[in-house]
This record gives sequence, C-alpha cells and structure tokens, in this order.
Amino acid sequence: MMMRGGMAGHGPETTLVARPGSTPQTLRRIAGFFRPYRARLLLITFLIGMTVVLGVINPILLKLIIDNLLAPEPSMALLWQYGALMIVLPIISSAIGLWQTYLSN
Repeated sequence: MMMRGGMAGHGPETTLVARPGSTPQTLRRIAGFFRPYRARLLLITFLIGMTVVLGVINPILLKLIIDNLLAPEPSMALLWQYGALMIVLPIISSAIGLWQTYLSN
C-alpha cells in the first residue's frame, strides 16, 4: 500500500558505514579550511561566552533584590542599582548577540 511518504515498511534496510575517505587526514584538511578564520572563530566563541555570563547575572540580581526587600532595612539605593543593571544587561547582551551574528555570517 502506497503512503504519502513512500512505501511504509518496505524497501532495503540501510546500515551506516563510514565512508572510505573518512580519515584523520580528511579531518585535518577540513580544519585547514577554517585556518584563515581562526581569529574570528575565537572572537565568536568569546562573545558566546560573554552572552552566557550576562544571561546568568540577571537571575542573581533578582535574588539580590528579593533578599534586599526582605531585609529589615532595605536599601533603596541598592534596589535602584540592581534594577538599572537588570535593564542594561539584556541590552548589552543583545548588542553582543548582534555582533556575534554579524561575525558568524
């Protein structure tokens, strides 16, 4: 019986076998194509790391805000600073993400 995607359950079974040319030399040759872009790849990797670090800071700031609010005498100056950082950090993270996308494309 013919189904939309072809014959269901019929046909030869395929087994995955390494291609004859898949050797360490082939991988080195492929890596050689990226050699001129090493600095750019390192910069992109660094920017990805920065984005990850900035993404972790906001939850930490939220915890500090909650801890400050639950303190016997909350500091309004700290609350304003934490709130401002929570606004500024995603903007910086987005700008880094744009730069990273530009470099990778």
